[in-house]
Amino acid sequence: MLRTNQRPFYFTDTQVQQLKRTNDTVRKLNRIARGELRRIGQLGLTPRQHREATESLGMVATRMTSALRFRQEILTAGRQQQPLRIVVRVGMLCHHCSERGQLPGHDDDETAREALKQDPAHQAEMTSLLELTSRIEELVSTRSTLRGAPLNTFFRQVSRFKLAVLKQQRDFQATALGQTTEIEIEVQDEDQIGLDICDECHKPMEIEGTTGDYERQV
Repeated sequence: MLRTNQRPFYFTDTQVQQLKRTNDTVRKLNRIARGELRRIGQLGLTPRQHREATESLGMVATRMTSALRFRQEILTAGRQQQPLRIVVRVGMLCHHCSERGQLPGHDDDETAREALKQDPAHQAEMTSLLELTSRIEELVSTRSTLRGAPLNTFFRQVSRFKLAVLKQQRDFQATALGQTTEIEIEVQDEDQIGLDICDECHKPMEIEGTTGDYERQV
């Protein structure tokens, strides 16, 4: 039996929309944080402006952590909803149904893959953001040493923010790796029980010789 963290994902339509909104929120927070970091790195900021930018960065860290926690709850629910055993039914389509391109089935797996599809630009965005954070942290550290100004609040908030971005990076990478999960599949062939009917319109099919007027579909 597969452990919970090995199960593939299955999402409802509502959960898919929640995932998309959460991903959008996280990336929006990345952009806000980038702007605040660049602001902190500017010369000539007043103590008040520096404090405001620092507080904003801390708020971004809080919101990002909350959004990632919500995303993880959706993923956990998606794993719990997924059946551990999938049955693939092999049937036949008559000539008329196959020409119309009508194929029975569901697109649940495709929906899950689309919801968790990784954007390379997002991965690059997180890496770049961590690099920028380290540069700004070093810059502020140098300035505070020169000026003799303690910036405990800044370093505390920037530390929280870095942890939030690292968590974001780990969570999205783990989700991408989780898509390779193997599951048990049972194949049922309708021929084994002697049903020569169309899997779509359910009408009997006429089979001539060794070639029938049908197409096999999975």
